[in-house]
Amino acid sequence: MTQFGGDNNTGTVFQINTDGSGFGLLHEFAGGGSDGSSPFGSLMLDGPVFYGMTQYGGDSDGGTLFQINTNGTGFQLLHEFAGGGSDGRLPYGDVILANSTLYGMTPFGGDSDVGTVFSFAVPEPSAAALLMAGLGALGWKAQRRRR
Repeated sequence: MTQFGGDNNTGTVFQINTDGSGFGLLHEFAGGGSDGSSPFGSLMLDGPVFYGMTQYGGDSDGGTLFQINTNGTGFQLLHEFAGGGSDGRLPYGDVILANSTLYGMTPFGGDSDVGTVFSFAVPEPSAAALLMAGLGALGWKAQRRRR
């Protein structure tokens, strides 16, 4: 990852082979409410999925937790940090994964605004696929009822 660069100069996720060939951008951060900006720390690899954090971006511009597939598809925000008493703000450092849960830290937010240690349960891929299939079936059934 780069903290700066890309079209908006708000950071990128890239791939490159160990011999220096095969460079490609997987994601260019745009900032704002629907994306992160200024990625920081290392990516955590779990199968075909990377997990990472950005210091800024999201609805409150308090940083994000995101996932992206190793081929550059499937980018999504998992959490948008808001700060305040019940959430962290401006995540910093690396995210780690243990038993399908991501852990990380923020230097701000929490009850006294002096930071948090957070955890986020990662949905199992099979559960997410079943959920999407179920939602698709509901949509199809609703479409048939209208006809």
